[in-house]
Amino acid sequence: MGVAFLLSGQGAQKPGMGAALIEQGAPEVAETFAIASEAFGFDVADVCLNASAETLRDTAFAQPAMCTLSVAVAKALEAAYAADLDLVCI
Repeated sequence: MGVAFLLSGQGAQKPGMGAALIEQGAPEVAETFAIASEAFGFDVADVCLNASAETLRDTAFAQPAMCTLSVAVAKALEAAYAADLDLVCI
């Protein structure tokens, strides 16, 4: 039996989302945000931590932020619990 992780999509975003996870500075989380920031061309962690609710209603920021945070959560779970996720659905 495999392990799947289902994450919410756009509509669940809020200012400050993921703050505890991002501020812990776990290497897998930092790496996920660094890769996403380079790919999207803006600091995705900054959007998660500091963007206004209005900014987060803009799909151009909400989708990258939600996707990156979701992947970071999955990677943090894998690292913390030696989990081997077979599927991550965003």
